[in-house]
Amino acid sequence: MQVYYLQPVETVQKHTNASGPGAIPKLQADLQKYFTEINVKILPIYTFRWDDEPEQSVSVRTDGLLGGLQQDDILLIATPTFYISERYLNTIIDHAKHVFGVKVVGITFDLLSFRHELRFAQEHHFSDFFMDGSRREKDFLAQCDAIITQSNEMAQAMIDNFAITSPIIVHGPWGFYTEKVPAPQSKTNTLLFAGSPGKAGYLNQLSHHIQTDFNIISDFAHTVANIEAPNFDARWTMHDVAPNIHITGHQYDASYVDQMLSGSFGLIWDSLTYPQVTGAFGKYMQLAMPHKFSMYTVAGIPSIVWSKSCLAPLVTQKKIGWVIDDLTELDQLISDITPDKYGDRVYRLDEFSNLIRSGFYTKRAIFNVIGALYDHQYVQPSADLHLTVGYQ
Repeated sequence: MQVYYLQPVETVQKHTNASGPGAIPKLQADLQKYFTEINVKILPIYTFRWDDEPEQSVSVRTDGLLGGLQQDDILLIATPTFYISERYLNTIIDHAKHVFGVKVVGITFDLLSFRHELRFAQEHHFSDFFMDGSRREKDFLAQCDAIITQSNEMAQAMIDNFAITSPIIVHGPWGFYTEKVPAPQSKTNTLLFAGSPGKAGYLNQLSHHIQTDFNIISDFAHTVANIEAPNFDARWTMHDVAPNIHITGHQYDASYVDQMLSGSFGLIWDSLTYPQVTGAFGKYMQLAMPHKFSMYTVAGIPSIVWSKSCLAPLVTQKKIGWVIDDLTELDQLISDITPDKYGDRVYRLDEFSNLIRSGFYTKRAIFNVIGALYDHQYVQPSADLHLTVGYQ
């Protein structure tokens, strides 16, 4: 039995903000590294669409792609799957399962069904794409023999909304490979945010309320108002910014972004408004493992997370960061943390970061998939989410 991973081949510049949505290119590159370390073979597939491709052409290309696979092999396919036509994807799954006798396993990077709100999609004339994308990912996951998903909460959401009955393996935090192991840092009263401003509409108001030094690494120049960022307006970054707010635009190779980060506390917070969490991306924090958590972790920076996010139990249990209910708590929290308490968090984070850097959770998920499919060893998430947190 051999495990294969269907790896989209990027046709644009590596890891820059031109190479695709958010963290996906870096995540893909790291997955390929971790997979090859446990003898998962990479099956390259080019990222192009040909929706009206002749049936015979689709069939021939599919059999050429899958020609090396054998009975009882496992084929890993990740969502989103927009890089190829739906017909080609369905043909790959059909031939893999019914011609070659292969098990198909879905990996959820992101799920459109939970990541956006239909109301925003309709307001911004995006509902057709939203509805089609949601249907497409439901159809894809329904065909999978097993699914790897990010968190126990996302697994439960798929069971509740998609009626999934196949085994679900909880992945946990994403790996983030870097050769640099940072020296343990001492506490400074400096908060850091690195990520998409389109998911962080609160930054404007927070910048007017926070007294702590606040470093923002975000690409305001290339973000526009759309379904990802309703009513986005970056003009506040160009004038009247308080002296404690430091904004840096980013154009970088994500392989080295952890070396660019500066701050003692990494903020993980998606919300349209300040200070409570609002909007679809805010709700999505309850389900999704953000890639920036892994990025902060390998940089040696403890995270501050929302108390209702799926990260909160992990951060609390392992004592590798702090949990807050809303953004008004930031100044007091940072002020109250003593150097000794901060040092304890950094020490624990250093131990945990080795798991993130080595891709431990990714590798374990693959072994758990094999066990689920061939030894029938897996735990289906229950209604009580706190009983089956699969990434601890």
